[in-house]
Parts: sequence; C-alpha cells; structure tokens
Amino acid sequence: MERLFQTHEIRYTEDLEGIWEFQKLDGDFTGCEPCSEKMLVPSCWEMDPSCRGYRGRALYRKVIFTKRKSNLRLVFKGVSHTAEVYVNKKKVGGHYGAYTPFSILLPDAPEGRHEIELVVDNSFSEASALHKENDYYTYGGITRPVSLEYLNNVYIEKVFFTPRRCGNAWEAQIRVELHNLCGKPATLLCKGQLGRHISLDFGEVTVPAGRKVSFEKSFVLQDVKEWSPESPALYLLKMALFFMNENYPVDDWIDRVGFREIQVSGNRLLLNGRPIFLKGYNRHEDDPQFGCALPLAAQMRDLALMRETGANSVRTSHYPNDERFLDLCDSYGMLVWEEAHARGLSPEEMENPAFESQSRVCIQ
Repeated sequence: MERLFQTHEIRYTEDLEGIWEFQKLDGDFTGCEPCSEKMLVPSCWEMDPSCRGYRGRALYRKVIFTKRKSNLRLVFKGVSHTAEVYVNKKKVGGHYGAYTPFSILLPDAPEGRHEIELVVDNSFSEASALHKENDYYTYGGITRPVSLEYLNNVYIEKVFFTPRRCGNAWEAQIRVELHNLCGKPATLLCKGQLGRHISLDFGEVTVPAGRKVSFEKSFVLQDVKEWSPESPALYLLKMALFFMNENYPVDDWIDRVGFREIQVSGNRLLLNGRPIFLKGYNRHEDDPQFGCALPLAAQMRDLALMRETGANSVRTSHYPNDERFLDLCDSYGMLVWEEAHARGLSPEEMENPAFESQSRVCIQ
C-alpha cells in the first residue's frame, strides 16, 4: 500500500511487497549468488536476528511474471540507503538516499518471467554525503513499499498542484508532465477533475517522439473549502489522458490536495492569511519492533499520541517521511515541517561533490 488512497484507476499496478529472497554479500555482486534466506519487504534487515547490527551490502531477489509485452516501471518508495537494480541480470539503474522514492523504466518488456535483483548497501563511505554516523540509526533494506506499473506508450509522468489565495477565491495552478515512449509524435487530450464537481480541461497536447513535455494551466475557483487543522478539507485531483476521438482514457494520475497557503508576515506565521501557533513534536521514523519501516498502524499510533496532547504540527527529523504518514497528517489536520536530509554536517562534509545532487533529490 503506497498511499492512503487509490493513485490509479486506469493504469494497472501490482504490489511487489511480501517475501523476497535475501543474502548478505561478502564481496562484489556477480549475479550468480545463491539466496539462502528470506526477507520481508518492506522491512529493515536489522529486525532479523541474523542481521542485527549488520552494516554492509545485501542482495534481494524476486521473480515476477508479466502477462503481456508492455512498458514496465518499477517504483521503490525507499531503499536504505544505496541501491543497484538489476533485471534479468542486466543493471538497469540505481539510487542513493534512503528516504526518497525512485523508479526504473523498462520499455517494451516482453511477456513472461523477469528476475528482479537489488544490491542494497547501508555502509558509510566517501560516496555517501548524507548518510553518515549520526545520533540516529541508518538501517538497511527495502524499507518502504514497492510496486510494478504497466505504462501506456504515452503516460503521465508527474502532476504538480500549487494553490494560491486570490481574495475570496483560490487559484489552482496545475502542471502536468507527459512522457512519450513511441517513435512518433502523439497528440492527446488531457482532462481532469477536482473533487466531485469541478472539471479541468487542458485541451490538446502534442508530445514529440521519445520526449517529455510539461504544460500548466491555472483555474480560479470560488467555492472550495480551505484546509486547516480544525477542518482538514481535502480533494481528490484526477488527471486523465485520451487519444483523439476516443472516449476511454489511456492513462491517469490521482493525488489528494488541499487549499492552503503558508506565509510569513513580520514575526508571524500565517496559514491561509490567519496567524497560526505551532504546537508539536520532532519525530523520527524509528520503532523497536520495526526499525524505520513502520507499518501503517504504527504510524497511526504515533500520530494519535501527538494529537492526544493537543499538537497541531510535526517536524520530520531529519529526512523526508513515508508518504503514508504525510497522508495521515493531511487527513487529521497536522501541519508538517518536512526536512530534506542530514543534520550537523560540517562545512567540509558539505563540500563533498555529491552533497548538492543528493540534497536536491530530497527537495524535488
């Protein structure tokens, strides 16, 4: 379960959580290593007694079967902290950073058997600008949800929603990014819906062959409810792509948004133009039973404890949190001060050539 709501109704997705094959690695990965152990995904490997305190590299392996030739995308919400991804013994990508999601695109993947392998590393080295020995533990493993997506040749890559107050109304600025995997241009219609009754028409969009395009449009809305801690109103934002002269969408994207705006006026913090006083906690994603791979029930417990004391805000110390926890905060009216990653780094450590690029991923 990646989010607290369904993120696609048209795009077919598969959950890859569950039991994966597992093996600690003593040397370089060759692709011939046997996996003699099992590991739950998502989880921290330190929760297994045989891996307690283990800092190093480990192999995860899972075999999947696809029912048709398709463009596939593997989506990882969090791997701690460095991952190399192999499909059918070929390296297809990698990622650094335990707390940021990443995806691997597999165009024109054939029908049938596919072997997915991840080499995961939680050790400290010069290559790691953000994950260093600190006053919080760096776990190892596939610690957040994993899924497989079947993509149309032209699909929605990202959707950005920015609300702005305009007097008694709200402006919704929506930017959409499309990706065309075809060898020829494609012209489509992009339409959306906000909540139950607000239609969003973006018109025709042409995407060149093998390229990405972004476009945006603003909508002024009169009768929407503002999000606040006392009344956390949320709206489903649904975007859909249609080929010309066709009535059935070929791809979609669903997110959940609220109309809210944070400003600073003098020494006051304003939410939707009104002063707000923050009462809250610093929270680590850590648990004696689950490590940093907290299941939804444990995340809900943390939020309930904070709300019971009258808190209205939480600081994600010191890294981007699980998207499901942010969804919970949205639902229960909790303001979030989300950090990028790392704390207490010296000027010398921040001069690491990888520091800027690795930090930029956290912000994006």
